[in-house]
Amino acid sequence: MAYLRGMAGATQTLRSQGVLVNNRYKIIRVLGHGASGEVYVVEDTKVGQEIVLKYLKLPPELTSAIEHFKHEFEVMTHLNNPNIARVYNFGWDEELELYYFTSELIHGVDFVTASRRLGIEAAEELFIQALRALEYLHGNHIYHFDIKPQNLLVEQTESMSPLLKVIDFGLAGGNSPKKIIGTPSYIAPEIIKREDADGRADLYSLGVVMYYALTGINPFKGDTPDETINNHLTITPPPPAAINGQIPRYLNDIIMKLLEVEPKDRYQSPGEVIHDINFKSQRFRPAETTETLLSYIPSQGQFIGREQELAHFSRWLKDLMAKPEEERFTLPMLWVIGGLGSGKSRILDEFRKIAELKLFGITEINTLEELASTDVEKELAGEGQIIVIDDFDKKARTYTTDVVCKFIESYFKIACEITNLGKSTAIIISSNDNSETISNIDKCFDLLPKESSIDLEKIHISHFTQEEVARYLSVVTGSENTPPSFISRLLDYTGGNPLFLTEVFRQMILSGMLFGKAGRWRKITLEDINVDLSLLEIPSEVTSRLHREYQHLEEDEEKLVAILSAAKTPIPRALLAKYGVKGDLDVYTKKIRWLIASDDSIQILPLIVRKFFYQKTGEELKRKAHDLLAAYYQSTGENAAFRYHTSRGSDFEAARKELVDLISKLPPLQTIEHIEEYIQRFGVSDDTALKLLLRKAEVYKMRGRVEVARKIYTSITAICDSNPHLASVETNILAHIGVGLTYLIEKRFEDAISCFRKAKEIAQISSNKPLILVAENYIAYIDIIIGNYDYAIQKYLASREAAKKLSKSERLKIHNNALGHAYKRKGDIKNAIKTLKEDEGLLREAGHTRELAKVMLSLGEIYSLQQKYSEAESYFDTALKTAQEAGSTDILYEVYHNIGNLLNLKKNYKESIGYFERALDLALYLENHEAAAGTMINIAIVYSNIGEHKRSEDMLKTALQFLSNTKLDFGIKDLYLLRIHLELGELYRISKDFEKARLHLAEARGLGKNGGKIYLFWIALTEAKCALDTNDLNSFRKYIAEAEALADTPDKKSLLKGIKDEAKARFTRLEAQSF
Repeated sequence: MAYLRGMAGATQTLRSQGVLVNNRYKIIRVLGHGASGEVYVVEDTKVGQEIVLKYLKLPPELTSAIEHFKHEFEVMTHLNNPNIARVYNFGWDEELELYYFTSELIHGVDFVTASRRLGIEAAEELFIQALRALEYLHGNHIYHFDIKPQNLLVEQTESMSPLLKVIDFGLAGGNSPKKIIGTPSYIAPEIIKREDADGRADLYSLGVVMYYALTGINPFKGDTPDETINNHLTITPPPPAAINGQIPRYLNDIIMKLLEVEPKDRYQSPGEVIHDINFKSQRFRPAETTETLLSYIPSQGQFIGREQELAHFSRWLKDLMAKPEEERFTLPMLWVIGGLGSGKSRILDEFRKIAELKLFGITEINTLEELASTDVEKELAGEGQIIVIDDFDKKARTYTTDVVCKFIESYFKIACEITNLGKSTAIIISSNDNSETISNIDKCFDLLPKESSIDLEKIHISHFTQEEVARYLSVVTGSENTPPSFISRLLDYTGGNPLFLTEVFRQMILSGMLFGKAGRWRKITLEDINVDLSLLEIPSEVTSRLHREYQHLEEDEEKLVAILSAAKTPIPRALLAKYGVKGDLDVYTKKIRWLIASDDSIQILPLIVRKFFYQKTGEELKRKAHDLLAAYYQSTGENAAFRYHTSRGSDFEAARKELVDLISKLPPLQTIEHIEEYIQRFGVSDDTALKLLLRKAEVYKMRGRVEVARKIYTSITAICDSNPHLASVETNILAHIGVGLTYLIEKRFEDAISCFRKAKEIAQISSNKPLILVAENYIAYIDIIIGNYDYAIQKYLASREAAKKLSKSERLKIHNNALGHAYKRKGDIKNAIKTLKEDEGLLREAGHTRELAKVMLSLGEIYSLQQKYSEAESYFDTALKTAQEAGSTDILYEVYHNIGNLLNLKKNYKESIGYFERALDLALYLENHEAAAGTMINIAIVYSNIGEHKRSEDMLKTALQFLSNTKLDFGIKDLYLLRIHLELGELYRISKDFEKARLHLAEARGLGKNGGKIYLFWIALTEAKCALDTNDLNSFRKYIAEAEALADTPDKKSLLKGIKDEAKARFTRLEAQSF
């Protein structure tokens, strides 16, 4: 538990200033005290730092209180987040016979005080920090259950910015409490009602804190605790903005949603709250900062796996505590053995925490001299003392075996003194798993004199299993069901090595590969963005560790790792001799831990190590290895492997040819590594290199990295202009088109048209007829976007006629004639289907997977609207697979969105929401605000369809606020706003809030006059329903007449008939005759 500097002191305390607790903690002053506890600021003399020491001021026989106190410490030991106070050590004060633990000292004030000093904007930032802390806690299945201002402390950092820390985990846990717990003013209704409670209870409490901070009024506080508790169930406080007019509307709405009595009506996670703040406010705050994202990596904090090792240690510790009298002068020793990066230090830290809870003092030894001079009294706790020597082999390396034995003998004498005091003692060491290291340490123990009896046990720790890697990934990403394919790739890349995993995740987070601006991705999004580990640089910490091993390799060993790192698969042992590798391979495998050998083959694993060795290998050795492997695979008839190694071999021209061919046949997402290999080896010296850069830019464009793509395209145009002899005219044209497409994605239509016209101009000068048409087609596509369908159709028809005059090879270059899409947008379905199916064959033949995916998508949309659901599903399925093959994230968004629509039409509402949410994540990943807004509206519609009107309303309001802060052109924003107001009008009509319904429908009608005429029927129909519900006959007549005039489809006419039949049943016969 961390405490706030400056709390009132006690008049009578357990300890006086200057007293040294357990020879380590020097009392500075008291912070606070109560019936069950006492808290001090102390100096930890071991590290020279001021911290907090908290006593449990209850007798040891109160076991439930003690277990509760230990539980608080245990919870906090596994937390590692910049917005959560840290805990340090657990102990037993022998003199007072009381338990204590130490934690971080916070220099600051509580949340409410800080907010009043700093103002609303700063309070909102602190609010977001608290939400990030709760997101971390809830992601680790820990609920605080006592969020209040005093447990949210704010201090200033060195940069003078406020930093919030959550403290006091005395009530925290992963399960719903069985009794009423918490602080009356902040306790959630479900806890009061003894219903199941989870993280949403923390959100409720935080909402109360925020209300109090911004208004100065605690909304539920009564004259007595009972009255306060009852208020949570019986009163609805006035909106905070009604008390403080300076509170922004969006913040007011968010606080009120947090205070909903029913948990299902609140936000469901802290991340959702930050998400809503971003949509509804003018400023963007990341759902996670780099620091908070890094805190999810379980190198500290939550402990992953190692169940067997922990069970072994617990048994060992239990035996130590119950050691028989006749064995008390035998020194127990536990030896943890593991390879590089296996997590030896991490597991020792976990052992330390477990031992402290059993009241052992822990002494960590940095040099073996300290072992011989250990103070018997210092850090000797209730049960005794455990000596911890991490990296024992490294510490012993500078001494002879005899000297190391003497150090251990010296401690044995000290251990006897401890035993004579009635205490237990033991030593825990860790070392590398190198066979020579193990042999040397064993030899040292064997040389100890008989009177220095040691009871030695060993724990061998290995790398993470697939299940443990899955758990690791789950902790980092926040997804319980992480993609199996990603888990397998991680396991192949890192070998399950904890150090490698940690550093790879750190690099992915820092590079933005694993998370978006909205925070951690859901499982499904992680699948869709397809994180490519091959694009990662090897983390510096991994490089540093591996380099220490590499620099000790002999010449033959360097040759061995050169050929094995060049090979992507196991290679025969016999092949190594041809490469000049001499010596016994079995000896090599014992020295080089990464060599995995069978009876007839050998390889390097995991992939990250193979990659490291390959990078360390000199060019000459590398080329020689590839030449040998190419010859070998040619002899075995393995053509793909032969061509790959030829592309990396010493024959310059053959390598260039094969590498280009390899890239041309790979799926787009797999080409980046090979393109970079080509550029690195051959440079940007010809048109081939420039075309490869075009392909690289295309991949980045498809992945939503628009600025990166534009930078590459622009660099190509610059090279074409300055060195026209290097590039073909076609490359120059395609680069200008590429720049135009990046502008098109950003809706910068004038810039896009300018680029397309420049491309057309270059094509005309060179008489490149296919690319003239390609450039014209893209210009026509802008006409589709802005609604000039007839003009676009005219252009596309002319383009198709011109294409008929070209050769077949030339026609295959024209992949973007969107005539079918234009017909579809215009509503000419017959011609749309005919044209799209013609295009399907052409695009399949030309191998244009991205454009083919678009065609399949359009056909699926058409059949969905025609209620031909099986045909629609078939085309959507093909579009999905094709888009995934092409790596086109933008098209994936459209596919998921349309599948969501289809499932909604089929009334598969739950599945529909799942696909829409998947689409929304991708829209946010692509930073496509228009797509995000449209998807939010559709999610709201589905919620309305299943009767979850509150969630539907919240989603529509979120979309409304989001759009108000988003720049969209050509009336697009107005159309989305119209849809939102129309849906809100219908929602409020259903809930019989007719005044609000009419206000929103009036807004929708106003927007409909400016380009949304296709929605006027639905507006009139909804207004007619309002009139019917309120028995307003005159208005009903007016709106029904308007709707009848606009009903241009059988479906609309059928809807009108239904509502008129309902009206006839309600009004008199005479009245009904008027409509």
